Amino acid sequence: MSDIRVQLTWPEVYLAAHVGSLRNVQSLRDCEPAYGCELDNTWTFNIEGTAGELAVAKHLNLFWSGAIGNRKAHDVGGYQVRTNTSRRLDDMRLHPPDKDDHVFISVLSFLPVFVICGWILARDGKRREWWREGSPKRPCFWVPRRFLRPMAELPVLTKDAA
Repeated sequence: MSDIRVQLTWPEVYLAAHVGSLRNVQSLRDCEPAYGCELDNTWTFNIEGTAGELAVAKHLNLFWSGAIGNRKAHDVGGYQVRTNTSRRLDDMRLHPPDKDDHVFISVLSFLPVFVICGWILARDGKRREWWREGSPKRPCFWVPRRFLRPMAELPVLTKDAA
């Protein structure tokens, strides 16, 4: 599998950090963190997650709005992006409510460098054998990196197509 490395410029990192901070404040204001996410990690998840989205948008040459205030929006074009900030685990997480027909792109964060690992349809990633408890209070499907499809095979989607 050929990973794709994307380096964000520092102004791009500032933009992603700003959007991630806005998303985090909105999450803290509106509800409890999703999927058992601990409150002490929400800043990391939101900031590096938005930076991962920006890295995918940069690679695909697609506009990235940050979708502040719209939790149902696609992350980039018609795609969903999952950024892993662990640096110890390169599997991609999927949650039961993730829409089966959505394309999820896996990204590893080494801010300001991001590694785009591949993609999978949610329905293909929700295998019983990939269900794990993971970190405390965060059970989900963990798709092994070797099962991701290469970015060269990524279907072309628009916002309405997914």
